[in-house]
Parts: sequence; structure tokens; C-alpha cells
Amino acid sequence: MKEPTYHALKKPSSHRYSWLKCSGAYVQMLNNPGYYNELKNSNMNYPNPSALQIELDLRRTYPKETKERTDELIVPLRNVLCAYVLRNPSGVYCQGMNSIAARLLQCMNEEEAFWTFAQLIEYIFIPLDYYSSLFGVLLDQKVINHLIEKHLPKLAQHLTKMEWSVGVHVVKWLV
Repeated sequence: MKEPTYHALKKPSSHRYSWLKCSGAYVQMLNNPGYYNELKNSNMNYPNPSALQIELDLRRTYPKETKERTDELIVPLRNVLCAYVLRNPSGVYCQGMNSIAARLLQCMNEEEAFWTFAQLIEYIFIPLDYYSSLFGVLLDQKVINHLIEKHLPKLAQHLTKMEWSVGVHVVKWLV
């Protein structure tokens, strides 16, 4: 893999190298040749809640694209997400993962996107079960409320006076 020049790093396509190296995906890919293709070519057992959610999210991922372009983009996105669910069957697929994988696919091939995605989810982002028990949602709601009270005290007072809960309305952002 050739290291990009400084000027090339300004282009999204050159982010590929940074993502692969910084996430540890490059090493994982080298240490596990053929693993992604093995997962990709495996059949997912249906009904699988993660597979069903992935199918619902695929078309939502590219709302501004034409139908033809969306159909073209969905195949590698489905491959990456389904392979990840097979890799980590105890983990829970959740909305938003499709957007992460789609962004990675903008600057790298499927296998590179898969390994980068796996590294991000498993080692860099929050634990997979953070939101599955709603503990993470409740904790994040408290953090948001605290930040509003600290940095926007007038807004916090107004919301309290109106008996309006921020937590109820930010759940969609968090899950």
C-alpha cells in the first residue's frame, strides 16, 4: 500500500489509508486472508432480527440517490453489514451502523470497509450492548440534560417550566 502525499489527503478517497492504518483494520485484513469473503458467501439464517433491520435500513441510507444508483450502492453495503452480523452474532445491529458502513464504502472496497467497520464497532466506539439494554440511552439522556442545564440555563428553566423532557425527544438521535 502506497502512502498518500499531503495534497492527496485532502481528497476523501485518500482517507482510505488513514482509516485502514489508524483503526487497525489493515493488520486484521493481512492476518485473516479470505475471512471476509467466507462470511460474505455464508448464508444468514432467517428470520434474523439483524438481517431484517438491515434490509429496512438499506434504502434509507441513500435518500438523495436515484433508484438505479441506490440499487448499485446497496449490494456492497448489504454485504458488509451482513458479514459483520455473521462475525458477531451476539452483537446487535442497530440503526446508524448502515451510515457508518456506507461512509467507509465511499473511500474503500468492501473488504477494507468490513475490517474498518469491525474495528470501529468492536474496539473504538462504545460497547455493542451499550444501547441494547437502554442503559446507554438513559445515561446519555442524563448527560444531555446536564449539558443543557450547564450551558443553556435559560433554556433548561424554560423546558422545566413547560414540563418538556429533552430525554424523550433525543432518543431517536441516540439509538
